[in-house]
Amino acid sequence: MQRRGLFFVAALVWGLGAAGCTASSEVIHGFGTTQTWTLSISPRVPAARGKISVLAGKDGNQTVDLEVQRLAEPAQVFEGTSTYVVWLLPPDGPPTNIGVLPLDMHLRARLQTKTPYREFDVEVTAEPTPTATQPSGDTKVMGASVRLPT
Repeated sequence: MQRRGLFFVAALVWGLGAAGCTASSEVIHGFGTTQTWTLSISPRVPAARGKISVLAGKDGNQTVDLEVQRLAEPAQVFEGTSTYVVWLLPPDGPPTNIGVLPLDMHLRARLQTKTPYREFDVEVTAEPTPTATQPSGDTKVMGASVRLPT
């Protein structure tokens, strides 16, 4: 019986310690919660998978983290393209090229940025150049609509 009581006390102390660490972690690492959306995938890249995570910051900016897997090389998906560009499309402004999605040898990529917007769309398009100023016609391979609560 004594052994069982000792086990209970040890478990309780460990649980309280873990809860304290979690609370400290939230204070140190961020001021909001992270929300995640699954990217919709074009039939041109059926094996691809992707997600976008957004962390609302205390300063009013959101940290956007885009991750993809098994995304075929752009030239294999659309003729004449060489790179994937990630676009942020706010509801009241033009699309912004926020960067290139560089695929590694395992066809994975990640891009992180910040934005002041709480509502926006994200699109990944195959482009002939990384400096595109607008998404090209029908070259969208994935996307998501992000809507953070106010």
